[in-house]
Amino acid sequence: MGRCWVLPGRAARAAAWGAAVALASTSASADDTEASAPAASVRADPGKDGRVLALLGQQTSAAREVAAAQFDNVQARLQTLRANDAACRRAPPLAPPADRAPDPGNRPLPLEVEPARPVVSRVSLPLVTCDAGALATTWTAGSLDMDSGAARPGADGFALRTRGVMFGADRGWNDWAAGVGFGLAHRVADSSTDATSNAADAASASAYIAYRPAKGAFVDAVLGRGLVEMRSARRVDSRGRVAASRSASESYSAVAAGYRLALGPATLAPYTRLETVRATLNRYADADASDALRYEAQSLPSLKAALGIEGSARIPMLFGHVSPRAKVEWRRELERAGPSSVAYVDDPDAPALSIDASTAARDLLSLGFGATVQLRDNWSFDAGYAWDGSTNGSGGLGRVAFTLSWRAR
Repeated sequence: MGRCWVLPGRAARAAAWGAAVALASTSASADDTEASAPAASVRADPGKDGRVLALLGQQTSAAREVAAAQFDNVQARLQTLRANDAACRRAPPLAPPADRAPDPGNRPLPLEVEPARPVVSRVSLPLVTCDAGALATTWTAGSLDMDSGAARPGADGFALRTRGVMFGADRGWNDWAAGVGFGLAHRVADSSTDATSNAADAASASAYIAYRPAKGAFVDAVLGRGLVEMRSARRVDSRGRVAASRSASESYSAVAAGYRLALGPATLAPYTRLETVRATLNRYADADASDALRYEAQSLPSLKAALGIEGSARIPMLFGHVSPRAKVEWRRELERAGPSSVAYVDDPDAPALSIDASTAARDLLSLGFGATVQLRDNWSFDAGYAWDGSTNGSGGLGRVAFTLSWRAR
C-alpha cells in the first residue's frame, strides 16, 4: 500500500512543482534515448519501382530485337535469291553475241548500216546459275528500324533505334546452295519518363541452305547463334544513377517452304515459315551502391509462324536487269518469359520482386516491297522497305533494308 503526505500552503505548492519538473526531466531523457537509437531502415519494394520494371522491359526487348535484326538480314538475302532464281529459270539460254548479224539473203550489208546487237544479260545466281561460270557470291546486308517508340507493340514509352549489319558469302551447285553470315547489331532504348536506359551490342554467326526439290518448289533453312552485351543505367533518386552491365546469349532457327507459280512475266510464290528464337539474360548485379539490386537469370523463348505470298519480275535493261518484288505476310508470334527475381544485394530479408512465367501472343501483318538492280559487271544492289503492324490496330514499325553483293568467277 502506498503512502501520501499532504503539506499545507506554500510548502505543498513548491513540492508539487518540484515533482512536475522531475517528471518532465525523466520524460525528456527517455525521449532522447529513443531518438538516439538507430531507426530501422525501410527498403522500397523493387516490384513497385517503375524504373526497375522499365529496365527489365528494355533488356527483354533488346535480347529479342537484336536476334530478329540479324535473322532479317539472312531472310532478306534468301528472298533476293528466290526472286532472282525464279527469273533466271524463265530466262532463255544465253548465247555469245555475234559481231555482225547475218543478212537473210547472204548478201553483204551496206557499210552505212550497222546491224543491231542483241542485249545479252549475263546475270547469274548462286542457287541455279544462268551462267555456269559464277558460283560464289559475297554480300553485305543491313537494316534500320524507323519507330517512334510508342507505336511498337510491347514497347510503350521507349524510343527504339535498332541497327544491324551482316557480311556473308554463299555458293551454289545444281539445286543446292549454302552460305554463312557474320553480323553485328546495335540497339538503344531510352525511357520516356526518366534517365533509365539500356544499350545492347550483339555479334552473331549464321548458316543457311537453300534447296529446290522440284520445279517451282523451294525449301530454305537458317541456323544462328549470338552473344549480347548490355550497358544499363537506372535512376535511384533525384541525384544519381546506378550503372551495370549484363550479358545475354541467343540462338535462332527457321525453316521455310513454298512454291513458285509463273504468271506471264511475273512469278507468285505462296510460302510458309516457322521461326524460333531463344534468348537468355544472364545473372548480374548493379555496381556498388546503397540500393544495388541483383537480377537472376531469365529465359526468353519465342515462336513465330508465318503465311505469305511474294511476287517478283525481271525487267531487262541496257546495264543489266531490274527485279522488283513485293510480299504480304501474316505472322503469329508467341513470346514467353521464364521465371526470375530481383532482390537487394546486401539485404536478403528486404522486399524482393518475383517474376512469374508469362506468355504473350499477337498477330502481325507485314507488307514489303523492293527491287534488285543487277549490273553486268557482277555487282548487284538490293533495297527494300517493310512495315509490320499489329492486327488490333495498336501501331506499326517500318524497316529499311539493303543488300550489296558481288559474284566471284
